[in-house]
Parts: sequence; C-alpha cells; structure tokens
Amino acid sequence: MSVGTVLQIPVTPTPLPTNTSTPSPTNTPQSLQSQTPTPSGPLTLKGQPACYQDPLGRLNCLALIHNSGEGRLENPSVSFTLTSSVGDVHTNLVVFAPLNLLPAGSSMPVLASFPAPMPDEYDLQVEIDRWLPTMPDDDRYADTEIIQSQFDLSTDKAFAHVEGEISIENDNREIASLWLLAIAFDQDGNPVGFRRWEAAPPLAKGEAIPFATFVYSLGPDINRVELMAEARFQSP
Repeated sequence: MSVGTVLQIPVTPTPLPTNTSTPSPTNTPQSLQSQTPTPSGPLTLKGQPACYQDPLGRLNCLALIHNSGEGRLENPSVSFTLTSSVGDVHTNLVVFAPLNLLPAGSSMPVLASFPAPMPDEYDLQVEIDRWLPTMPDDDRYADTEIIQSQFDLSTDKAFAHVEGEISIENDNREIASLWLLAIAFDQDGNPVGFRRWEAAPPLAKGEAIPFATFVYSLGPDINRVELMAEARFQSP
C-alpha cells in the first residue's frame, strides 16, 4: 500500500432476531458466567448473559457490553463458548455488536445463536473478544440525534412497535448508511431482544429521517425500549 492509501474493511453485524413468537426460557445451565480477559480495558461485560431456546431448538444467548472508557470504540466483538456437561459438545461463536460504534458510557447487547440440537445441561462462557479505538480526528461517522420517539407494547408484552425521527448533522457529504438500534429490556434492566433498522437510500440532506420498526423479546416481558442511532458518510 502506498502512503495515503485508505483500506476500507467491511464488518458484518450480528444477525438480529426477527421471530414473531415468544420462546420459552431454556433449562437453567450448570454454569452461566461472564468473563473478560482484560478487566482494565474500556470494554467490559455488564451483568450476566441470558439464554432462551426458540421453537426450532436454537439457543439464543444475549450479553450486554459496556464502554467504560472516555472515547468511542469501534467493531466490538464477544466470544461465546458453549460446552455440554458431559463434554460431547463444544461450540465457540465470535459475534460482533449490531452497530459499529459504542459511545463512551453506553451499553449495547450482542447475540449468539447456537444451532439445534442443544444438550439438556451445558456451560456457557462469555468473554470480550476485541475492539478498536477511534482516533480524535476520525470523521467517517456523522453525528446523529433521535429528536422524537415513542414505543407501544403489545398486550402480551412480547413485542413493541417503535417510531420516531432521526436528525443527522453533516457537512454536505453524502450519507452512506443510517442505522437505528432498538433494544428491549425487561423489568430488571436485562436486554431481552434487539433489532436493527436501516434507512433506505438516498437520504435527504438537512431533513429529519422518519423510522418505524418492531422489536421482539426472546423470552421475558418487555418493560422498556432504548434507542441508538449511527450514520456513516460515503467514502471518498
């Protein structure tokens, strides 16, 4: 690569839950634990992971990551390792967060889906995999603001309809993508599901972008929904 060349490496986000039914929780595993090999780093795991089995027999496990540093982190990933109690099943999945950026002081869920069939008893270990710092002069992303939003829960609290508008600050550059992340939490503050919405291009400059989507729970009742937005400029 010559001096000044910019290499763009795309990242495929974690697939999002799109099921419309509410699966039942799985049997309690023998061991369900969160670990981070670099506890002094800015990216940490918050709380304990939770797993729910869907009607197809897949095990969907959610963990919440948190940026305790002072700057934005890019492309955070998490390692999920599942081992049966008798040792005949050992599966490792490394998954990325649904958004590229995790702002300072913010939390975001990640999802790992293990295929069926699942053992009756298992151990699950969750660890921080890696992340990238962003430079102070990094201008690849546009500032966004969710200027209005509301969510309506279904009668059974299994899903929520979310709508509102997003404002994007730009310097007349073209916007390549606009993502909205809707995160559903239960009454104890644990993530129970999330969904990423993407605006259809082209995006009008200087205008608020409306959004509307649904977010489903993988298990417990939804108590509240939090929103995050991310916009990226078109590459030169």
